[in-house]
Amino acid sequence: MMYEQMDIAEKTADTIGTEYRNTAKYVHEKIKKNYAKTINKFKISDKDILKLMKEAKAGSYNNLINMARNKGMTELVSYLEQPGQRYKYERLMEQAENIDNAINNLAKKESAMTSSALKEVSESTYYKSIYEIQKHTGLAFSFNEWDEKLFSKLAAAKWSGNNYSKRIWNNRDELAATLKSEIIQGFIAGKTQKEMYKVIMERFGAGAFNAKRIVRTESCYAANEMEMQSYEECGIDTYLFVATLDLRTSDICAALDGKVFKVKDAMPGVNMPPMHPFCRSTTIENIGAETLKKLKRRARNPVTGKNELVPADMTYKEWHKKYVGDDASKDRLGIITNNNKSNPRYYDFSGKSISTVEREIGKFDYEVAVAFDKTGKAVFCQLQEGTAHEVRFTKHQLRKMNGLDITHNHPYNTPPSPEDLYIIVNHNAASIRATGKNCTYILNNTETLKNLPAFDIFSEEYDKLYNSFMGKYYKKMQEGLMTGVEAEIAIQEEVWEELTKKYKISLLKQTDY
Repeated sequence: MMYEQMDIAEKTADTIGTEYRNTAKYVHEKIKKNYAKTINKFKISDKDILKLMKEAKAGSYNNLINMARNKGMTELVSYLEQPGQRYKYERLMEQAENIDNAINNLAKKESAMTSSALKEVSESTYYKSIYEIQKHTGLAFSFNEWDEKLFSKLAAAKWSGNNYSKRIWNNRDELAATLKSEIIQGFIAGKTQKEMYKVIMERFGAGAFNAKRIVRTESCYAANEMEMQSYEECGIDTYLFVATLDLRTSDICAALDGKVFKVKDAMPGVNMPPMHPFCRSTTIENIGAETLKKLKRRARNPVTGKNELVPADMTYKEWHKKYVGDDASKDRLGIITNNNKSNPRYYDFSGKSISTVEREIGKFDYEVAVAFDKTGKAVFCQLQEGTAHEVRFTKHQLRKMNGLDITHNHPYNTPPSPEDLYIIVNHNAASIRATGKNCTYILNNTETLKNLPAFDIFSEEYDKLYNSFMGKYYKKMQEGLMTGVEAEIAIQEEVWEELTKKYKISLLKQTDY
């Protein structure tokens, strides 16, 4: 898909994602009072709860109690019979209609935004494609205007089993049913408000992912279908399949790159994009080998991470061989990084131990992160860019962090941040280390991290503790007893002392290095 059309899809996907987050917060507000004082007192698996709900035909509180009693779940029966529990359950059932309405309104907004984006993509692609054909051929010719009736036909197409509208409403039904089931499960299991907030955000997160997948994939389909229409309008019989030249491209799209197909035989998922969800491939008219040689196409340089222009007739296979190499076992993490020799902050980490790296980067006034595998070998490096306040890992690096030890420097030798901790939580790193001139703080991956709340809840708790401790250290600064940096370190250490106790987080302070 052309970059302009991709931009339309991305902006719409981001807006839809915001709507999902807002609806998630609304749903949480509606139900949180029912979980505010709930405490886990017994063990019961989600599988057992679902079975109990099905057998009791959940909706009848008495049925739930009787079924639990018949199964010998005495602790659960006692819990359900506590004063106020029936009222909480019935309130949840009443809120189910509000939740349904909220998700229904969300689906309406999603459908309208998706439809608007697809219409814009369709019209833009049609005219852009004809313009490119005229530019390449040097011919000015008349052509039919883009027809909205054609878009209506496209919108109704069931090219992947269902049209996009049907998929949106299927996702809506699945989200509503799953969420209501989770809410009842949470009540029966005695989950806390924080636990339910995490569940709600996860469910809406999955829904948002599905929504984004629909708008991006359907935009790819709409753009490529309109390109086929423009080819027919201009009397072009064949087209070239064009994959994106970067390391995110799928094997199937890479294999089709540069191949020629007949317009009349175009079929999405076979020889016309989209070939898969989130597909970024496109097509161009077959203008002939000689003309193609004179043109350029965009490619992402895997070393610098920047877009470059390469010959238009360069295939994905040729690009990969030139920029990446044919060695399938080559460590791609060392390629997808901003730590290259052209960078003024280039850091040569190869062959160094973690202690050596920490002694060196601890003196820098900007952040550098280096990852080590289980054998102690440094496998990739990432640098703080420009005026950013921290190292920002690439998506590929994050996907590969499982089991790695990540060390990075904090120029003022402050403890790790909540964001550091959640790199472990979200990407299963073995440890995150924050080093400076005087010491290294080490956050280790332990089983207890599975009990942490969602990041925004933890971060909010961190900020509240920080603000509560700030007063006494500010006074010491005024009295000249400590510097601002010393106060910052002391405040953060005190915050972490509270949080490590509460959540049993493993945070060590190493000074002998």
